Amino acid sequence: MQNRVKYYDRHSSGCPDENRTATDTSEKNTDEPMVDAARLLEVLFEDGSSRPTLRWIRKMQSQRKIPYYKIGHLVRFRVSEVQEALSQKCHVRAA
Repeated sequence: MQNRVKYYDRHSSGCPDENRTATDTSEKNTDEPMVDAARLLEVLFEDGSSRPTLRWIRKMQSQRKIPYYKIGHLVRFRVSEVQEALSQKCHVRAA
């Protein structure tokens, strides 16, 4: 029996693609490890003083601005996919 993984991205209509499995080869970065929200913040923002909170990640997730995977009740992210989504969606304005 295959482990079912629900994949969510910013283009989905609110329903996960139930047909995607953990062994799908159609994913771009299947060999990249998945990380939790706390580790994602550490990787994306090395400088601890300017790092956003976990609440910010959860908000971006709930608004479907960043792609994420649900494995059972766990939420996991692929760093490269999140970096790509943030570079397309989030811009820092110069002062």
